[in-house]
Amino acid sequence: RLPINPTAAHPTLAFSPTSQGTPFQTPRLPNPSTPTADRDGLTIAVWLINHRDSAVGQVLVDIGSLSLTVNANKSITARAVDAHGHGGTLVVDQWCTSLLLDGQEPHLLTFTLDASAHVLLFSVDGAVCDGGSSSTAGWAWISNLTSSLAESARPTFSLGATYGGRIVSGGWWSTALFNSEIVGLARAGAA
Repeated sequence: RLPINPTAAHPTLAFSPTSQGTPFQTPRLPNPSTPTADRDGLTIAVWLINHRDSAVGQVLVDIGSLSLTVNANKSITARAVDAHGHGGTLVVDQWCTSLLLDGQEPHLLTFTLDASAHVLLFSVDGAVCDGGSSSTAGWAWISNLTSSLAESARPTFSLGATYGGRIVSGGWWSTALFNSEIVGLARAGAA
């Protein structure tokens, strides 16, 4: 295992193989309309196996104002919406989805909401899902949020309760991790 940055080493919530379907208290959520610090935001990282067994509508995370769900082509859709219905939606691009569907080995899916930069982004196995030259499917602007995501968030959430694949491990960070930290997580492997 490679050493990783101390910020990335200590998630706000840590997920284990027994976490799937377990209720968690929703951690502090950022307010993209008024970020408080340079890295204000959140990162959710999950090591997934058997993603090909997932189906449309299955949920990895849903706290009301933020959700990660499986869509029609087995990619993941992220949705961040404030109490006024403002926000953004982001879909993992086809190349990153193909990585998630590959083989029996775990793959690291990370979702970052960077409140300071007003950006949502995905990565798989440490590679940013940027859609390549064909699209910008791996990131989206969320500059129209006018209130905190916490206003419409539920106090608890279940991790992957309806997800057909398996969540091996992962975590929730109450900060937007840098790409280098996400690469470190990917190189360190599933816990």
